[in-house]
Amino acid sequence: MAYNLPVNTVSAAKCLLAVSLLFSLLLAACSQGSGTPEIVPSLVPLATVTAQMAETTDAAEAGSIPAGTVTADAATAEAVAADEAAANEANAGATVESSTETTPSNTLSVSDQELRDDGRLVIERIEASQPGWIVIYGDEDGGAGDIMAYAEVAEGVSEEVVIEVDPLRATPHLYAILHADEGEAGTFEFPGPDSPLLVAEQTVAADFMVEIIVRLPSLVVADQPLTEAEMVIIDSVVTGQNGWIALHMDEDGQPGQMLSYLPLLAGETEGLTLTFNWRVATPYLHAVLYLDAGKVDVFEDPEIDAPVLIDGQPVAARFQVTLPPDVFVLDQPVIDGEVVVERVISYGPGWIVIYHDDEGGLGNIIGWAALEDGVNQDIRFPVVETAVTPLLHAMIHQDLEEVGEFGFPRTDPPVMFQDRVPNPVTFRTDSGNYLVARDQSLS
Repeated sequence: MAYNLPVNTVSAAKCLLAVSLLFSLLLAACSQGSGTPEIVPSLVPLATVTAQMAETTDAAEAGSIPAGTVTADAATAEAVAADEAAANEANAGATVESSTETTPSNTLSVSDQELRDDGRLVIERIEASQPGWIVIYGDEDGGAGDIMAYAEVAEGVSEEVVIEVDPLRATPHLYAILHADEGEAGTFEFPGPDSPLLVAEQTVAADFMVEIIVRLPSLVVADQPLTEAEMVIIDSVVTGQNGWIALHMDEDGQPGQMLSYLPLLAGETEGLTLTFNWRVATPYLHAVLYLDAGKVDVFEDPEIDAPVLIDGQPVAARFQVTLPPDVFVLDQPVIDGEVVVERVISYGPGWIVIYHDDEGGLGNIIGWAALEDGVNQDIRFPVVETAVTPLLHAMIHQDLEEVGEFGFPRTDPPVMFQDRVPNPVTFRTDSGNYLVARDQSLS
């Protein structure tokens, strides 16, 4: 808005300014002419300025100068004040912006999700103030129990962090807990220095539910005779991940020495065949599933490639295989009228029978010993030493009527396998020099 000053007011102001200028010029001329030190006065003494401000105020109040009129000095002051206000506002904004650049807090976010055969879980967001670990715990009585899996976490914000757990060990209720990496960098050490991170003396944790959608591992194998190719057939194997199937001897009803193994691919496999040395096998065998947890495609120690467990029990099947009646005997001299047969497989009670040689065929029986059902080892028994020939023949006979009483030829005939009598096992008694030592006490 513009204001018009009265004419008489403007004229008075002009006269006053002219007088002030003339007075200043006269003072400057007098100073130069007298030779006195130069003194530069202000154009308008302070008292005069004060009086003028008072007169201006009085004039405004009297109506000579309309209210709201801004003088040049006042306008400059307002501009300076506006600049200062803008600078203060900018400084305040800068202060607020710098205050938001704080160190990361320790938080994590995870949602309920499905857990399938691959064992993949996703932690949606992790914010960590230092390098550490995200650790998944199973549920135990409503709280964190055994550690299921862990993964390394960098300082700052991490999103969509994938961690793999064993779906067969997982519980429907799981816990994700943020741990520090305080020990050796990159090595999870807990229990130890890599303990859970605390915020206000509370662990940084989140619990969540999983729907376990997993086809449980299994295997099916039936009792069977040994095939001519010396192999057994596993009817069906189901596993959620790559692994191994192994064949074990029976030892008191439990898996014993391993005989053979093969790699398995995740999924279902039918008609899998395993070959093995049946001459060292037992009539009962065990098929066992193992993980491939160490080096890929390398079957390692069972502590690394451990058995697949369900509810703490290995996935295994015990079955019976009909092995050929078998005799394992080494060439040997007959010492003190005794022979030793290392191993015999018998189905039911039976007899190991020694024949002397009659021009390459079976001669007379010169000794026998009782057999138990199954595997018999280190069988020592006497023979008629005077009837020993350079070649002797061993055969398995049945024990049919009076068990424990050898009744051949009236009863207890040779065993049959696949509708025929197996060939006798021949060994020599004169094959060379021998050194025989027996267990004994030291004198």
